[in-house]
Amino acid sequence: MQNTDVSIFMGADELRVFTSDFFDKGVINLYDLAGKAVETRNINGDHTIINTSSLSAGSYIVRVSKNNRSEVRKVIVLE
Repeated sequence: MQNTDVSIFMGADELRVFTSDFFDKGVINLYDLAGKAVETRNINGDHTIINTSSLSAGSYIVRVSKNNRSEVRKVIVLE
């Protein structure tokens, strides 16, 4: 398994994004599969929680970025 600076965990109504120090002061974007941004959060510290209770069930793309570096993950939101 490759070392990573981003770990993502889905809870019942929340998405927890854990990041390394590199991504501190970066940005988390959550997109639907059509490419529409549904949430944007600034990163402050080593983890960020995004409430997903208002999102429709389905697949989403999480992009964590800072400067010229980004990591992308796919997540599934259940009802």
